[in-house]
Amino acid sequence: MKIYIKPLQDPIVAFHLVRVLISVINFQPKTALEKECVRLIDPLSELNFEADDYRSLTETQDYKSQLRFYTLDRVKRTLNSLVKAISEHLMRENEAITLIVCSKNKLDVGSSLFIDLFLANNVGNVLFKNEADENFPNMNNDQLEHKIKNIVLNSREKTIYDLTQKFLSVGNAWTAISLLEKLITRFGNNDEYFYDLGIAYTQIEKTETAEFYLEKSKSFGGINRIIDANYVLSMLYTRHHPKNLHSLEKAEMLLNEAYTYCDNEVGFHKVFNRNGYALILFRKGLVEEAINILIKGIQSLRESGLSSVDGELHESVLTYNLAQCYVSTEDYVKACSTFERLIDMDPHYPENHLEYAKYLIKENKYDKAVEHLNIAKSLNPNLPEVYSLLALYFLNYENNVPQAKENYQLSYKLSNYSSGYLYDLCYVYTLMDRYEECMDLLKDVDLDQFVFDKELYIDLTIIKVECFLNLDLFDDAKSLLAKAESLYPENETIKENQNLIATL
Repeated sequence: MKIYIKPLQDPIVAFHLVRVLISVINFQPKTALEKECVRLIDPLSELNFEADDYRSLTETQDYKSQLRFYTLDRVKRTLNSLVKAISEHLMRENEAITLIVCSKNKLDVGSSLFIDLFLANNVGNVLFKNEADENFPNMNNDQLEHKIKNIVLNSREKTIYDLTQKFLSVGNAWTAISLLEKLITRFGNNDEYFYDLGIAYTQIEKTETAEFYLEKSKSFGGINRIIDANYVLSMLYTRHHPKNLHSLEKAEMLLNEAYTYCDNEVGFHKVFNRNGYALILFRKGLVEEAINILIKGIQSLRESGLSSVDGELHESVLTYNLAQCYVSTEDYVKACSTFERLIDMDPHYPENHLEYAKYLIKENKYDKAVEHLNIAKSLNPNLPEVYSLLALYFLNYENNVPQAKENYQLSYKLSNYSSGYLYDLCYVYTLMDRYEECMDLLKDVDLDQFVFDKELYIDLTIIKVECFLNLDLFDDAKSLLAKAESLYPENETIKENQNLIATL
């Protein structure tokens, strides 16, 4: 089957190519995961979630109630799941497809991300044409785009803004940005619109643009906007900004400024402001102080009745952070009991099972760790970290290096070949003395891109040096180590390897 796709002129809604594709092949989502995937590209689609469609507290929240916003990485994972579901659908239908795409450089960002994953998973062929001639078939029936354009042209401000929130809630930040810009153009400046632009740009990792709009929202809004915006700004400086822009001092200042505006009554804003402050304390190594704040926050949510208001979502997030604190203090009993309580609150959030499994592996409790990894895999079979942790199980518990390699390969592929998973796969190749294959993975990797991530840079450097040495490329090994030493002259691992080479 040939599917012809031509980018739209001035589209509002991202993922045009994906909607055309699933319409032509008549893809119907069956599982809860597949329905969540379709919500990303069309949050207005009428998807009936059944009672046995297990969804986490995070997935069931609307935008105004969300605490864990979509990140670009999460969007890619969702798209990867959709690509796999489409592939399985085509196999069931015994259908092979070729996408013929006109003007690739004019595709919206979401469609471009999808095409990359479509190709990486070998779902079908893709042919790119520079321009569409008069014989290029018109298969661009995108009902959602037509519907949204009609709403933008003819509806009231609130209707358009409600629509914007639907796209933000599923992670479709590109469409939300387009709608928010049109709202500002048509109806004027508004602190809420600037704040939401800050959230949207954070989602797609344009954090400096996000900071601009968050600061702008404060200048147009009142006290509540300062409280909201400062919390998000503090998370930019703690987590989301590039590492060279991180500043715990700036984050703490923002949170404390916002806290002075909180009234005396217990509310979500007040509790979560201190949750952010607990994170800063944690990063500073003041873990016991962070624990006390989190425990107090959880008690406040319960005693005020707020936990029942949001179905324990806020409490589950604080409990997750508390568990990480107990992991840090190596309090095995409290860490396990806190993870168990967290999973009781939100059993369908795969990351809860992943984090518990990670801790159990650290404590050599492999059997129980595998139980939770299998639960996480059943909730979402396309999470790369599941397979990375399973690889650790096979490597350290069963001493099964080939099985570890298979899982590392899968985690690397599911991560869309992320550098964070590259090291693990390279490491297991060296255990198997498969240095040429390891070098094949590393040959096109520019280590300079990781200079701000010291640990990853050094890990990959040492792996590459080991490969050079075992392939009799001594000069290359020496040159690479010399460069690493110039960047990190005090690093003991680099010094040890240089001493080792000197004896050869």
